[in-house]
Amino acid sequence: MAQRTDTQALPAARPRRKWSPRARRDTINGLLFALPWMIGLALFWIYPILASFYYSFNDFNAIQNPKWVGLENYTNLFKDPEFLISAYNTFYFALLSIPLAIISAFGLALLLNMKIRGRFLYRTVYFLPTLVPSVALSLIWIQLFNPATGLVNLPGRRAGGAVPGRPARCAAGAL
Repeated sequence: MAQRTDTQALPAARPRRKWSPRARRDTINGLLFALPWMIGLALFWIYPILASFYYSFNDFNAIQNPKWVGLENYTNLFKDPEFLISAYNTFYFALLSIPLAIISAFGLALLLNMKIRGRFLYRTVYFLPTLVPSVALSLIWIQLFNPATGLVNLPGRRAGGAVPGRPARCAAGAL
Protein backbone atom coordinates (compact mmCIF):
# COMPACT_ATOMS: atom_id res chain seq x y z
CA MET A 1 0.00 0.00 0.00
CA ALA A 2 1.43 3.32 -1.01
CA GLN A 3 1.94 5.94 1.62
CA ARG A 4 0.73 9.40 1.05
CA THR A 5 3.21 12.18 0.77
CA ASP A 6 2.68 15.82 1.53
CA THR A 7 2.79 16.66 -2.15
CA GLN A 8 -0.38 14.69 -2.91
CA ALA A 9 -3.56 16.67 -2.75
CA LEU A 10 -6.51 15.64 -0.60
CA PRO A 11 -9.64 14.73 -2.53
CA ALA A 12 -11.94 17.70 -2.81
CA ALA A 13 -14.98 17.58 -0.56
CA ARG A 14 -18.28 17.49 -2.35
CA PRO A 15 -20.05 20.82 -2.09
CA ARG A 16 -23.18 20.73 0.03
CA ARG A 17 -26.35 21.19 -1.89
CA LYS A 18 -28.42 24.15 -0.85
CA TRP A 19 -32.01 23.46 0.02
CA SER A 20 -34.59 25.33 -1.93
CA PRO A 21 -37.18 27.20 0.11
CA ARG A 22 -39.84 24.71 -0.98
CA ALA A 23 -37.75 21.70 0.06
CA ARG A 24 -37.04 23.31 3.43
CA ARG A 25 -40.73 24.15 3.94
CA ASP A 26 -41.78 20.60 2.96
CA THR A 27 -39.26 19.14 5.40
CA ILE A 28 -40.44 21.36 8.24
CA ASN A 29 -44.09 20.56 7.47
CA GLY A 30 -43.32 16.85 7.41
CA LEU A 31 -41.54 17.05 10.74
CA LEU A 32 -44.41 19.04 12.25
CA PHE A 33 -46.90 16.43 11.08
CA ALA A 34 -44.72 13.66 12.54
CA LEU A 35 -44.11 15.54 15.80
CA PRO A 36 -47.17 14.21 17.70
CA TRP A 37 -46.13 10.66 16.87
CA MET A 38 -42.53 11.35 17.87
CA ILE A 39 -43.68 12.84 21.19
CA GLY A 40 -45.86 9.79 21.82
CA LEU A 41 -42.96 7.51 20.94
CA ALA A 42 -40.70 9.33 23.35
CA LEU A 43 -43.24 9.42 26.19
CA PHE A 44 -44.74 5.96 25.91
CA TRP A 45 -41.88 3.88 24.51
CA ILE A 46 -38.42 5.39 24.88
CA TYR A 47 -38.87 6.89 28.37
CA PRO A 48 -40.30 3.68 29.91
CA ILE A 49 -37.45 1.63 28.44
CA LEU A 50 -34.82 4.01 29.81
CA ALA A 51 -36.58 4.28 33.19
CA SER A 52 -36.82 0.49 33.45
CA PHE A 53 -33.14 0.17 32.64
CA TYR A 54 -32.28 2.73 35.35
CA TYR A 55 -34.56 1.14 37.95
CA SER A 56 -33.15 -2.32 37.23
CA PHE A 57 -29.93 -1.17 38.92
CA ASN A 58 -31.82 0.10 41.99
CA ASP A 59 -33.71 -1.28 44.95
CA PHE A 60 -37.02 0.41 44.20
CA ASN A 61 -40.56 -0.30 45.42
CA ALA A 62 -42.34 2.78 43.96
CA ILE A 63 -42.95 4.24 47.44
CA GLN A 64 -39.47 5.05 48.65
CA ASN A 65 -36.66 6.68 46.73
CA PRO A 66 -34.59 4.30 44.63
CA LYS A 67 -31.40 3.01 46.24
CA TRP A 68 -28.51 2.13 43.91
CA VAL A 69 -27.51 -1.55 44.16
CA GLY A 70 -25.66 -1.95 40.87
CA LEU A 71 -25.63 -5.45 39.39
CA GLU A 72 -27.01 -7.11 42.53
CA ASN A 73 -30.49 -7.45 41.00
CA TYR A 74 -29.05 -9.25 37.98
CA THR A 75 -26.88 -11.59 40.07
CA ASN A 76 -29.94 -12.48 42.16
CA LEU A 77 -31.95 -13.00 38.99
CA PHE A 78 -29.52 -15.50 37.49
CA LYS A 79 -29.26 -17.38 40.80
CA ASP A 80 -33.05 -17.82 40.94
CA PRO A 81 -34.02 -21.31 39.65
CA GLU A 82 -37.51 -20.13 38.65
CA PHE A 83 -36.01 -17.50 36.35
CA LEU A 84 -33.78 -20.07 34.67
CA ILE A 85 -36.77 -22.37 34.10
CA SER A 86 -38.83 -19.45 32.77
CA ALA A 87 -36.05 -18.34 30.43
CA TYR A 88 -35.63 -21.90 29.15
CA ASN A 89 -39.38 -22.25 28.56
CA THR A 90 -39.52 -18.89 26.78
CA PHE A 91 -36.67 -19.71 24.41
CA TYR A 92 -37.99 -23.22 23.81
CA PHE A 93 -41.44 -21.87 22.96
CA ALA A 94 -40.04 -19.10 20.77
CA LEU A 95 -37.68 -21.41 18.89
CA LEU A 96 -40.52 -23.84 18.19
CA SER A 97 -43.56 -21.61 17.76
CA ILE A 98 -42.14 -18.87 15.55
CA PRO A 99 -40.67 -21.13 12.83
CA LEU A 100 -43.74 -23.39 12.92
CA ALA A 101 -46.08 -20.39 12.62
CA ILE A 102 -44.12 -18.98 9.68
CA ILE A 103 -43.93 -22.32 7.88
CA SER A 104 -47.61 -23.12 8.43
CA ALA A 105 -48.72 -19.63 7.37
CA PHE A 106 -46.58 -19.81 4.24
CA GLY A 107 -47.90 -23.28 3.44
CA LEU A 108 -51.49 -22.19 3.95
CA ALA A 109 -50.94 -19.15 1.73
CA LEU A 110 -49.55 -21.40 -0.97
CA LEU A 111 -52.54 -23.74 -0.65
CA LEU A 112 -55.03 -20.90 -0.85
CA ASN A 113 -53.35 -19.55 -3.99
CA MET A 114 -53.35 -22.83 -5.89
CA LYS A 115 -55.57 -23.03 -8.96
CA ILE A 116 -58.06 -25.53 -7.59
CA ARG A 117 -61.79 -25.90 -7.83
CA GLY A 118 -63.60 -24.08 -5.01
CA ARG A 119 -60.62 -21.86 -4.19
CA PHE A 120 -62.88 -18.90 -3.37
CA LEU A 121 -64.95 -21.08 -1.02
CA TYR A 122 -61.78 -22.16 0.85
CA ARG A 123 -60.61 -18.55 1.10
CA THR A 124 -64.03 -17.50 2.42
CA VAL A 125 -64.10 -20.29 5.00
CA TYR A 126 -60.58 -19.35 6.10
CA PHE A 127 -61.37 -15.62 6.37
CA LEU A 128 -64.83 -16.00 7.97
CA PRO A 129 -63.61 -16.26 11.60
CA THR A 130 -62.14 -12.76 11.35
CA LEU A 131 -65.53 -11.34 10.31
CA VAL A 132 -67.77 -13.16 12.76
CA PRO A 133 -66.68 -11.30 15.92
CA SER A 134 -67.38 -7.87 14.41
CA VAL A 135 -70.74 -9.01 13.02
CA ALA A 136 -71.72 -10.55 16.36
CA LEU A 137 -70.63 -7.40 18.19
CA SER A 138 -72.69 -5.19 15.90
CA LEU A 139 -75.77 -7.39 16.44
CA ILE A 140 -75.32 -7.15 20.21
CA TRP A 141 -75.09 -3.34 20.03
CA ILE A 142 -78.19 -3.21 17.81
CA GLN A 143 -80.11 -5.22 20.42
CA LEU A 144 -78.82 -3.08 23.31
CA PHE A 145 -79.98 0.13 21.61
CA ASN A 146 -83.26 -1.25 20.26
CA PRO A 147 -85.85 1.48 20.96
CA ALA A 148 -88.54 -0.98 22.05
CA THR A 149 -86.63 -3.69 23.92
CA GLY A 150 -83.04 -2.53 24.39
CA LEU A 151 -81.46 -2.52 27.84
CA VAL A 152 -79.92 0.92 27.32
CA ASN A 153 -83.34 2.49 26.80
CA LEU A 154 -85.04 0.55 29.63
CA PRO A 155 -84.55 3.22 32.36
CA GLY A 156 -86.00 5.89 30.08
CA ARG A 157 -89.00 3.75 29.21
CA ARG A 158 -89.64 2.91 32.89
CA ALA A 159 -89.52 6.59 33.80
CA GLY A 160 -91.96 7.44 31.03
CA GLY A 161 -89.37 9.38 29.10
CA ALA A 162 -88.82 9.60 25.40
CA VAL A 163 -87.48 6.58 23.64
CA PRO A 164 -85.08 7.16 20.75
CA GLY A 165 -86.83 6.51 17.47
CA ARG A 166 -90.27 7.45 18.81
CA PRO A 167 -91.81 10.87 19.31
CA ALA A 168 -91.89 12.10 22.90
CA ARG A 169 -95.25 12.38 24.70
CA CYS A 170 -96.30 15.94 25.17
CA ALA A 171 -98.10 17.22 28.26
CA ALA A 172 -101.35 17.84 26.37
CA GLY A 173 -101.40 14.27 25.04
CA ALA A 174 -101.70 15.46 21.45
CA LEU A 175 -99.31 12.85 20.17
